[in-house]
Amino acid sequence: MPIRTENDLSRILSVRIAAAETEPPEIVPHINPLSFNGFDRGAMFQVASSAWQDIFLPKTIVSLVTSNANPDTKRAGIKSVRKIGQGLRTGYKLFDKRHAVPQQFDNLLIELGTYNDMFHRTPTPNTQPLLSSIAEFSSGQMVFDFQPTSDESYQRTIAKRINNISEATKEDNLPAPTFHTMRRNIRHIMELFLLACVVTPSNDHFQMYSHLNELNHTLGQMQEDLVINDMRGIQPYESSIVILTDTTRRNITNTLAVMGFGS
Repeated sequence: MPIRTENDLSRILSVRIAAAETEPPEIVPHINPLSFNGFDRGAMFQVASSAWQDIFLPKTIVSLVTSNANPDTKRAGIKSVRKIGQGLRTGYKLFDKRHAVPQQFDNLLIELGTYNDMFHRTPTPNTQPLLSSIAEFSSGQMVFDFQPTSDESYQRTIAKRINNISEATKEDNLPAPTFHTMRRNIRHIMELFLLACVVTPSNDHFQMYSHLNELNHTLGQMQEDLVINDMRGIQPYESSIVILTDTTRRNITNTLAVMGFGS
């Protein structure tokens, strides 16, 4: 496991680096995402919100997107900010009793993703929507008013995601939006274990995160291909179809099984 460092952002990044430098485990530990108690969930949310506040530096982001830096540098910078934001979004969806994301925050994450996707079409995407969203978010008073969910509500929201993943793997042909929802739910579980690596570090948590991270990466590449085809006018995203390989399908169902869902 990575060594704990001085702040939550660097702790998250150190786990990610360690996973990238480690071969995903061949045998994944049996660990159920329902095992995290209210104290753990509250601590995970605080880690996610602290990391976001450390990485979201409006002036730095504006300077990057309006600079003459090459497209790869811009994409990498925006992607790193958005990934931390996605962790906080997962925190709201899983750990907060409203299971919902503040609208301005959600809008900002959407614009960060849209900005990066536009590089598939042009090396100089329009920055105005992103800049407007940053300004709107920065001028607001987003309070990280965490309202912890009950154990029962947490269990229901996890079960809902697991059920969606399970049902999707039964289909031979997945419409792109259905595939996207499945992949997003897998990412939520992945980010749950990433935060667990910081709050309750253990080898089991790290191995589960590493495994889910590899699976998420595989599905992410498939999602990226759909977006590229749409951006380049090859195939509209909404009408695209994804065919899961037997290997990917088996990987997903086996992952659900070791988490205690399915056989």
